[in-house]
Amino acid sequence: MSTPLSDLREYQLGNDEQLYSLGFAMWEEPTTDSVRWIHFTTNLCRSAVNYVGGVLELFPDSPEHEIRLCVRYTLAIADSPSGSMSDNCDYCFEGVSLEVVNVDNNEPVAAFPTNIINISELKQLLGAFRVT
Repeated sequence: MSTPLSDLREYQLGNDEQLYSLGFAMWEEPTTDSVRWIHFTTNLCRSAVNYVGGVLELFPDSPEHEIRLCVRYTLAIADSPSGSMSDNCDYCFEGVSLEVVNVDNNEPVAAFPTNIINISELKQLLGAFRVT
């Protein structure tokens, strides 16, 4: 069992359940490289246009975009036979961002970094979106 995660910079193998319980899903970059990105994402709003009301005029007026929250880490995998799996995985917190995503290909078309570094701030942002 892992220690509860309060600071996102302290993520270790096994803290996934806490992020899953907040509605996040994990996506790992499909690569054989020993260094890769790990994304925890959750959809916040089906249509970016509905949320921003067209005021920003950043995105086309169509339901092809949605807003999601992404917590991203860099994972570096070592190959030490004497180390455990958790010892061979080193995570580096990259940040939390709001992303506008193209629904058809799941690719971000814009990303807005946040200053969020702990779970309580993450919960607060999730709550703000889920209330609207």
